[in-house]
Amino acid sequence: MIGRIREVSRSHSTSNWFQRIPWLLIPVLALSFTIAHAQQLTATLSGFATVQTDARIPGAVILVVNDASGDKRDSKADGD
Repeated sequence: MIGRIREVSRSHSTSNWFQRIPWLLIPVLALSFTIAHAQQLTATLSGFATVQTDARIPGAVILVVNDASGDKRDSKADGD
């Protein structure tokens, strides 16, 4: 009789854990989304578009290519 009572309490404790798993996963998933959002790749590029004589070229089209992903971004140099 005593052995049977212990078996029942073990199965009850195991089912308790299965009921808690979704509630334990919700904070973990919520935190992982904020961490993944923080992994955006952004950069700032500054400099001058010039020719060999160091003369600046206003309105020059600048093309930046990521060799790893093939991503291309273009911009136009301002008058300064």
